[in-house]
Amino acid sequence: MNSKKERLQEVFEHLRRHNGIFYQKDLAIAIGIKRTSLCLAMNGNEAYLTDSLFRRICKAYPGVFNINYLLTGEGQLLLEPVEPQKEEPKKSPLEQGLENLLQVAAQLIKDNEEQRRELHSCIQELRESIAMLNQGKTYQKPIQDNYGVSESTSKLKK
Repeated sequence: MNSKKERLQEVFEHLRRHNGIFYQKDLAIAIGIKRTSLCLAMNGNEAYLTDSLFRRICKAYPGVFNINYLLTGEGQLLLEPVEPQKEEPKKSPLEQGLENLLQVAAQLIKDNEEQRRELHSCIQELRESIAMLNQGKTYQKPIQDNYGVSESTSKLKK
């Protein structure tokens, strides 16, 4: 049987591999506790490795973790085994952040066709930029202000 600290680390590793939780801060936010409290628990501080912590994890990720295993160490970590997924190229935190931001923006302007087209254009430019950065190239396209004047030109006029 492994320790509570080891079981918490198993949870974190599972979430890192399958749920996009890359930082302790992300898990702390997901379960509604302070980052420092989670850090202390991850480092084995018994005062923070509480049943409440494990219950919060199960509540934040329903149907994933076996509460009996988290509390006692008996059984298996997961309620159901996770099937191996096709190996997709992992996105960097920057790419994930941009994708999330763009999804939110798209939802906010879903009723405005002109703004949607503009957003789609920005998405394409961002994807091109990311692809070039991933290839080690630099990408710099002049940014235009609201009047169609490029940034480099507007700086010259000032």
